[in-house]
Parts: sequence; structure tokens; C-alpha cells
Amino acid sequence: MGVNVSAHYVTQFTTNVQLLLQQKGSLLRDTVSVGSHRGESAVPVEQIGAISASIRSGRGAPIVVQDSPETRRWVYPVDYITQAEIVDSDDKVRMLIDPQSSYAQNAVNAIGRQMDDTILASLYASANTGKTGSTAVTFPAAQQVGINVGGTSSSLNVAKLREALRILIANEVDVMGERPTVVVNAKQHDALLNEIQIISADFNRGEAVIESGRVTRILGMDIKICNRVPLSSSNALVPVYVKSGVHLGIWNDIQTFVNEQPALEKNPTTVYAAATFGATRLEEGKIVQITCA
Repeated sequence: MGVNVSAHYVTQFTTNVQLLLQQKGSLLRDTVSVGSHRGESAVPVEQIGAISASIRSGRGAPIVVQDSPETRRWVYPVDYITQAEIVDSDDKVRMLIDPQSSYAQNAVNAIGRQMDDTILASLYASANTGKTGSTAVTFPAAQQVGINVGGTSSSLNVAKLREALRILIANEVDVMGERPTVVVNAKQHDALLNEIQIISADFNRGEAVIESGRVTRILGMDIKICNRVPLSSSNALVPVYVKSGVHLGIWNDIQTFVNEQPALEKNPTTVYAAATFGATRLEEGKIVQITCA
């Protein structure tokens, strides 16, 4: 073999494009109520509170008029957009790939993650209430499960989940008709896998479901793994909620924009995504916050 054979060496490049590790879009959108809105603000639901019954005074007694407690919750739109990726014609001729579709998917994923951040932030934020939304309702302490339940400065455990379920049931939430969602990050999910009541069939009596190493259900509650769970210091604020307790208002759903830019040299293509949405807590009694180490 000749000494100049190295001149025939070739370099092979892939024709595939792979997005780096990331949460691929929204994981929580299907766990909350979703509505389409217009205008500078919206009322996703008119709310009527409970009334009481009393013993009848007697035949022919006058009717007693009672006004039901009524209010409304408000949701406000925020415009979100990703920064544009530029695909230049000079780039294309130097590449074996056309990254345009991957750029678009990357942008859609970013907006989806922002959607989850918006939902999670709304769970514990002040909720605008009243005729004009001028009253701010804070998240009550009665809906919080402390970090020491089930063990001092403990991570997520069955005792905390049972307490969260107890709070929902005590609030008259129909947990049979509306399955609660528990959003956990990787650390809290790993803590669940250390709970004997979950991993042992002798204890869980079919109340826990593990599929391919993932806890998907416990105590009749769905487990969603999302690493965007809010943190306070280093503690995770794990939410437990039912769908009717949280609202995602959408003014403009996720859109991708792939456009030529004639104002730029050689009309390069820009790729980006945008959406307009907001979220709000609808009822405090339908959401529980679990503090986990």
C-alpha cells in the first residue's frame, strides 16, 4: 500500500439533527382546564358559593330571600416569543443538513416549557378576584403540608401524599370524579421509590402503580414528573391539584414563524415561535402545596 494512501481518507458527517436534552414542550397543559380568550383580561369562570338550608317556619310563612356568595376569577395574557434562529443560504450549501425544522421544534419546546412555568407559578401566586379583579387572594396556609410531615425535614413520602388527599377530601373535592395530579421532580420521584408502601405489593394493595421504573399513580392520584417544580431555597414545593382548580387561558396558541427576511442580505430565513397565554388558580381548596426537602 502506497505511502500516499492517506490522501484518500474521507470524513463522514451525519445527516441527522438531534436536539440536546430538554423538556419537550408542555407536560402540564392537559392537567388543567384550558380556555380560549380575547381582550386585555378574561374571566374563566363565574363562581357561586355554598348556601345553607334551614327548618321551614310553617305553612304560609313568608319566603326568606338569600343571596348566594358570588365572585369571579381573572386571568391576564402575557406575550411570549423565542429569539429567532437565522438560516442563511450560504450556510445551507456548506451543510449536509437543513436544520430549519429542528430550529422550529426547539422553539416550540421552549414555549411549552414557559407554559408549564406559568401554570406552576399560578398555583401559589395571588389570584385576582372580584367584579373587576381588584381583590388579591393569597394561597392559604391551610392548604399547605409541612416539611416535617412523615419525618423531620423529609422528602416526598406517603404520609405527605395522604395528608394532601385528606385536605382535598375535607374541602369536598370530588377526588373520585376528578383524579388529582401530583407534580414531582426527579428527586421527589426517587424518594417515592424508597417508600415501602409504594414498591411493595404487600403494602400498597394496588394503590400504587409502577411502570418501567416510574411511579405513575398512588392513592388514586396521577404522578407527573416535571423538573420545573417551584423551589423555596432548596425545598421543592410539590403541587397536588385537580383540573378544575387551575385555568390556562390562551389568547394565541403556540405558533411557529418561518419567514424570509428581504431586509437582510441574501434573504435569510428566520425561525422562531410565539404564544400569548396566562394562568390562574380558580379555587384554593382544590390545590395543596407539599414542602419537601
